[in-house]
Amino acid sequence: MSNVGANPISSVGMRWNQTVDSVRHDSGKLARLSNALTPQSKISPQQLQSTQALFKLHVQEQAHKLGQELGLSEAATGRLMAKAESAIGNIVSLTFNPAIRGDLTVNKRDFKEIVNMANAKALESLVELSKTFGSADTSPQVIPFKDENGRIQMTVIKPTESFETLVLRGGGAKGIGNGAALVEYEKAGLLKDLKSVVGTSAGALTALGLASGMSAAEFKDFADRTDIADLKNSPKNFKAMYGSMVGMSAVGYGAGKALSTMDEVSSNQIHNCLSKPGNVTKLEQACGAGLITKEELHHLEGFLQKPDFSGSREGKMVTFGDLSAMSKVFPEFKELTLTGYNATDSKLSYFDAKTAHDMPVAIAGRISMSIPKYFASIEYDTKTGDGKKSWVDGGVGANMPTGTVLGKAEQAVKDARNAVDQAAKAGDSQGIRRASEGLAQATDELGKLKSKTLLMTFDEFGRADKLMHNPKLHANSAKRISEDKTNFSVVGWIAGNTNMKNAHKLDAQHVHDSGPNVAVVYHGKMDTLDLSASKRTKGEAALEAKMRALEFAAARQNQASHEVRSSAEDVVANFSQTELEQFVRAGPPDLAQFSRPGVSDIDAMSLYSTALEVYEKAQERLRPAI
Repeated sequence: MSNVGANPISSVGMRWNQTVDSVRHDSGKLARLSNALTPQSKISPQQLQSTQALFKLHVQEQAHKLGQELGLSEAATGRLMAKAESAIGNIVSLTFNPAIRGDLTVNKRDFKEIVNMANAKALESLVELSKTFGSADTSPQVIPFKDENGRIQMTVIKPTESFETLVLRGGGAKGIGNGAALVEYEKAGLLKDLKSVVGTSAGALTALGLASGMSAAEFKDFADRTDIADLKNSPKNFKAMYGSMVGMSAVGYGAGKALSTMDEVSSNQIHNCLSKPGNVTKLEQACGAGLITKEELHHLEGFLQKPDFSGSREGKMVTFGDLSAMSKVFPEFKELTLTGYNATDSKLSYFDAKTAHDMPVAIAGRISMSIPKYFASIEYDTKTGDGKKSWVDGGVGANMPTGTVLGKAEQAVKDARNAVDQAAKAGDSQGIRRASEGLAQATDELGKLKSKTLLMTFDEFGRADKLMHNPKLHANSAKRISEDKTNFSVVGWIAGNTNMKNAHKLDAQHVHDSGPNVAVVYHGKMDTLDLSASKRTKGEAALEAKMRALEFAAARQNQASHEVRSSAEDVVANFSQTELEQFVRAGPPDLAQFSRPGVSDIDAMSLYSTALEVYEKAQERLRPAI
């Protein structure tokens, strides 16, 4: 499966962000020159008026281009422009006007923030206009064709599916943009089918929040209220709460507050859910149906009482098994996977309900955030029979932890390629054919898996975009990203992973290969260790993340995917209920569609018959539900 071109609607976000970047770049030179010649602390009425006029002009231009791309009539274009004018007025009233002081000037420190906010709201308005006036056909299409061997195959084109798995890259304070980006993905419906979340380092905190039943908006609100600089400290009663379970090295910040925060979030989320009328009954019914075990039910019932964080938390914390059980009954909860690097044995571990069923997710989250020498490493026994180990940041082994999601499918493709090579060396024509079919199937399965997996990486000040979109720079960009202002040879040696640089090159390879299923999270000026950045800097980072997320969401919503199927039964079996209804509602095929120059009457009839068979199979499958 691969993505094919988006319709004009999807370009609105990219075009607006390009406009903003261009204006910012050109005007920035003039502003710096002006500041050097005439230092000032406020924006004059003339400058403000000029900026507002330029802003209005650019929004009007983009709205007009949108109308042209959508092929709107003159009357419809007029309605679109009227709505755009109304939106412009509202944006100016909400952003520029409140900042104007009594002398009609604007504080210069606030001016950039005002313009950024206006640009973000303009992008939201343009995206909304594209949805209101655009009418993209999202019904599935089936196009029969003859392959090189004369066999009839079918290309199936339909909208890309929403994501089922979310993989979050580590990045320390750069994670400030995660919440803002996720809110836009959620609004666009990209996360409505989400079932599992995977995270490393800073991504672990985000993953834990979402897996614990938080919506994207709830997570953003939580993140906005959390002082990330305080997470490196530890509460006074930390040893009383967690000392019986974990130990810490003497080097680095204890970050006990990070552990206790994740403990509070996960525990309170389950408590709040089970406190709602009827929800315990749902758990009991799930247990009776064999979806969860009696032991899991019993442990979850312990969260009916309000969590107490004044004493020992041993045996009272949310485990991977708890979240897995909750996800089977309450869809807002997700399967969770977090990473940790075992510095004792020099190997990467994935913690989830299968490998660490009874491990507290907050401890795993704290392990995953243990940036070597900055945060203290964790001494912990995972109860797998190996005893207590020293654990550091999961990013030491995989900063983009796709292995647990794509690893088996990627290995299947490698094995299939080897089988083709071996058959070719042996001169076995039948073996080559069989191996090639196996390779095609394995590649198709990997493609399907990738299309349902969203990777969230960080902009890294432009390096991620170069990696994703310029294959010629792949090797160089992978190296640059792996360095990330850090000497990974030294960090890897400290953490016990001398192969850390190669691990991060593999991360970069995964980002590059996942193409349109990678969302780049922008983070302004924030870098990995900028935990104490100012409120203004954090706000600018979140706003930039929001604007770029709007662009990604608009593009993703209008992407289509195509796959080749060999039988009508196979085509229909891969339609969802909604897709079946849309396909049948569009009506049966028309023979005239296939009677075109260069196609014989016999071939046209064969293609038409195949299309008609698919339609009738779809009707047959849909009939019981009608």
